Amino acid sequence: MPTPTPRPERRSGHTPRADDWPEILKTQEVADYLRVSYETVLRLTHAGALNAIRVGREFRYLREEIDRHLRSPAGPRRGEDSETDRPDESEE
Repeated sequence: MPTPTPRPERRSGHTPRADDWPEILKTQEVADYLRVSYETVLRLTHAGALNAIRVGREFRYLREEIDRHLRSPAGPRRGEDSETDRPDESEE
């Protein structure tokens, strides 16, 4: 579960601005941001790879959590140096 983001302090005479709050994205907005399908975002959410907050029947995502997920080391990706891409020692 994502760490709760502290709410901006309300000072007398201070109205919180829109940029005082974290950016919250809907599932389709996350899909567009990551350039994947809506179903892929849901699959990642249900698998626990993306943190989300359930609002009724929908999910909401903190943009900073999505950015953190993108920066996290995910191991080798397809086409990169993985066990299946390495030539056998006998072939050398």
